[in-house]
Amino acid sequence: MQRRRGMAMPSAPSLQLPRSKDVNHSEGTAIEFRFVEYNETRALRDKEAARVVVIQRGAEHWLWMSKADIESNMKTFGRHPELVKAHAAYKF
Repeated sequence: MQRRRGMAMPSAPSLQLPRSKDVNHSEGTAIEFRFVEYNETRALRDKEAARVVVIQRGAEHWLWMSKADIESNMKTFGRHPELVKAHAAYKF
């Protein structure tokens, strides 16, 4: 995995997540998020602790996100309800 803009991304160079202003909802290229879990053990080790699924064009990408990663994604893609849930899972 490589890190790109605060998100752990698969090494595949073909994955290009568009900025929110580039998303065309009518063509089905909107990005969806699904909050899966908050892992307290990872948080205690200062690792990304929120597991979030990013869905684009039918492909799912499972990522571990830090609080800063989630904030960055909310700035880029808007306050998606699942990102808000993931952000709220960080208690500090």
